[in-house]
Order: sequence, then structure tokens, then C-alpha cells
Amino acid sequence: VNATIEQGKTTAIVGPSGGGKSTLMDLIARFYDPTSGKISVDGVPLVNFNLQSLRRQISFVNQDPVMFHDTLRANIEVGLDHSLNEEELHDCLRQAHCLQFVEELKEGVDTVIGHGGFRLSGGQRQRLAIARALAQKPEILVLDEPTSALDSIAEAEVQAALDDLHGKLTTIIVAHRLSTVRNADQILVLEAGRIVGTGSHEELLTSCTTYQKLVKIQNL
Repeated sequence: VNATIEQGKTTAIVGPSGGGKSTLMDLIARFYDPTSGKISVDGVPLVNFNLQSLRRQISFVNQDPVMFHDTLRANIEVGLDHSLNEEELHDCLRQAHCLQFVEELKEGVDTVIGHGGFRLSGGQRQRLAIARALAQKPEILVLDEPTSALDSIAEAEVQAALDDLHGKLTTIIVAHRLSTVRNADQILVLEAGRIVGTGSHEELLTSCTTYQKLVKIQNL
């Protein structure tokens, strides 16, 4: 695997199950180190970074984010070493397209969302997870299958939030659902542990057989 992810760009990683997408994400977060080769940030190998410092620059959002039986505000501030002021909280909610549904809640950000966030819809929970990730002020945002469990309406809501983040931070999206990533600056196609295609959605439609098959299956 040999690839460059540009700062401030959105890079998508797609491919058949078992192709190595999750493994690549684990390597970027340095959950373990590569047995050969290296991963570098700004030319500096990851092994040279302080692990805590590195992970403070990376925020993750997965397909089933953990939500606690607490207020919406507390769920956003999970893991922070300080409380957010109202401006910071508002900014995170705005960027994640949460403001409208939060303002409709009777107690706003002080609404208790229930175990697993059951008082929110799937799309609302996912956007809240993005707001939580942004509260960390990361340099790199990693989203692992962010819309795979959502219906088309909720997916569109999450996609709008992702579109608004474009160019503001380095975003890496792992996805099976290609509609989530077709607007990415770069798409890496992984199959059997190898990159078999690199380019935009339009470029891959003409250059990568594996991507063409994925598109055909999903009727895009």
C-alpha cells in the first residue's frame, strides 16, 4: 500500500469486505505499527510521535457511536479536559448540522438523551457523534462507515454535515456505501490488502474494474 493523503482534503477508502480498510485505519491511529514500511505525518514517521499527542489530533466517528444516559452537552464533552463555552458548543453543533434538532428539544443541549441516545434518531446520533469529534479540535477526522446503518433521509443529513467540513480539516472516510464518498477529493480502492485504484469518482469509473463493480452493485 502506497498512498498520500493531502492535508485539508477528503479521502475515501472503499473496497470489498476484508480488503484491509479497517486495518489501514488502525495503522493510521497507531493501534499497532506496520511490520515493514512506515506511515508519516508531515514527513515524520508515526513512531517518532508521542502516542498521546498523536491521538489527540485524530477523532473517530464509527457507524454505531456510543451515547451515554446524560445530557446532550455532556455527550459532546466526553473525553475533553475542559468544558466548552457556549460559543464553542454552538460552533460544533452548527458544523455537524445539529442546531435545528437541538433547538427543537425542550431543554436544548441540557436534554438527557437516554441510554444509547434512544431519544434521538439514527441520523441525529450520528451528527451528534460528529459534533463530539469536532469538539476535540482534531487535525484528522476519521469516519468508519458513518452512514451504513441509516436510511436515505438520515444519510443525506449526515452527508450535508460532511460536505460542510470539506476543506476545513483532513477527513478520511471508510465506506461500503459509495453515495457517501462520491464527492471525495480522492478515493482509494482496496482489495486483498492492495490499492487497486486511486482517483475521483469519475476517474475510477473509467479506470478501476473493482470500483466499477461496486458502483454497479449499488446502482449509482
